[in-house]
Amino acid sequence: MSESLWQTVGRTPDLDAGCVHVWRAWLDPATETLDAYGALLSDDERARADRFKFDHLRRRFTAARGALRRLLGGYLLRDPGSIEFEYGRHGKPTLADGAVHFNASHSGDMALFAFSRDAELGVDVERVTRLRGADAIAERHFAPGEFAAYLSLDVDLRDEAFYQCWTRKEAFIKAIGDGIQFGLDRFEVAFGPGQPARLVTVHGDADEAASWRMESFRPAPEFEAAIAARADFRPQLWSLDELALPERDA
Repeated sequence: MSESLWQTVGRTPDLDAGCVHVWRAWLDPATETLDAYGALLSDDERARADRFKFDHLRRRFTAARGALRRLLGGYLLRDPGSIEFEYGRHGKPTLADGAVHFNASHSGDMALFAFSRDAELGVDVERVTRLRGADAIAERHFAPGEFAAYLSLDVDLRDEAFYQCWTRKEAFIKAIGDGIQFGLDRFEVAFGPGQPARLVTVHGDADEAASWRMESFRPAPEFEAAIAARADFRPQLWSLDELALPERDA
């Protein structure tokens, strides 16, 4: 996806019905910004950050959670530090009033945040690397049709195809909130060269799959990402630089 499609703004943009905002953020902000993000965290979030053994992981968690709060505060016109999350049985965070649906994902030093007014959604991002044992992972976790499509590709195309499939599947199970317990082999996605992102079947039901929409994109050259929602939507892409956004105009 072209770098020019990622917009930067000085205030949180309006989130209209039928739109999905996807924000890209790097998790290596300046110390001043990281400190500002850290000040937004709840006590339990700070405790979670402190449990990370390595400093770079602690910093990335703080940056990701602080950026999420900062963005939600802009959409809700609320103090980011006062936002309280509820958690589903598989750990998906939500807002009690459901005023904004959101999801987040991070891999390495990249984070993505997705927001919608009217649809549950899921987003996933993965750094594309040479994955040892990819064939065995695909055989174990992909649906039969996905695994057959994966094996049909030239070996040189399989790394990218693996991450296309994986991010699309992760985005879907994050949208429904069931996590990997749903069963990655119980639904099928389209992927591969020239294949647009879409659900093919869910529990063998093509009609159920057709009620979902997926989009795949590359937020940076070395990353693969996907978003899924049970609604038609128009994705808008925003880039969050290392400076915290100012308060949204009321």
